[in-house]
Amino acid sequence: MVLPIALIRSTSPETWAVPEFKNDVDVRITQKMLRIPLLGERIEDTWNLKLGNEFHMTNDSCLFRTSPAPGRLPLYEGKMIQQYGAELAPPDSG
Repeated sequence: MVLPIALIRSTSPETWAVPEFKNDVDVRITQKMLRIPLLGERIEDTWNLKLGNEFHMTNDSCLFRTSPAPGRLPLYEGKMIQQYGAELAPPDSG
């Protein structure tokens, strides 16, 4: 199988690692995929995706208060919600 150098450079620009393809269909699919910007790639004058994660008590503990007060709501975790029931488990008091 003959692979264009431009394809190798674009699939692995830093190391020029040669991808393994089974057939020409795999090569054409890869070439089509390379037309789409990579996730996280910064492009001027367009919408850019920035990946992140949800709030959680480990990394974001400074944002949460554990004592009840006016205007505060309880934090429910995924482990407290039953997938087949409408009821919620009580929040942890610790």
